[in-house]
Amino acid sequence: MKKLLLSLAFLPTLALAQTATLQVKLNPIMSIEVNTPQVLAEFNTKADFIDGVEVLKPNHLTTFATQGYKVSVKALSAEISNVTMSGESNFTHVTYNPVNLTETPQEFFSSPIGGGLKTHDVTYRFGDDYKDRAESEYTMTIQYEITAR
Repeated sequence: MKKLLLSLAFLPTLALAQTATLQVKLNPIMSIEVNTPQVLAEFNTKADFIDGVEVLKPNHLTTFATQGYKVSVKALSAEISNVTMSGESNFTHVTYNPVNLTETPQEFFSSPIGGGLKTHDVTYRFGDDYKDRAESEYTMTIQYEITAR
């Protein structure tokens, strides 16, 4: 019995190894969020009615994209006319186009690359078309859309 135990001690140790393959599948993701959906332009002075009113909305939009994208904007309903928009951010790859809001979608800004979360400042400019309107509140609903570039 001692010989058997002694001979088992000198047997080579068997090692078994298996491998696994790890994969990462990246799917294109794009989203847009309007952070402050209410924009109020108040016409309080004669100068407002003559020159129009500008409203700056800092960090108004947040985009997320894993690839190049463009953001379009259009009016869905409008009691308001002569509204233009401009945008800006600190991102070097984003190009902004001034837009005169209509019911036809227009490219507002784009980027040839993705890049995660980005915030965008938007300035709305309400023109001088309101001199002859009755005192009231007028509305316009707009829609932003993000698509692959």
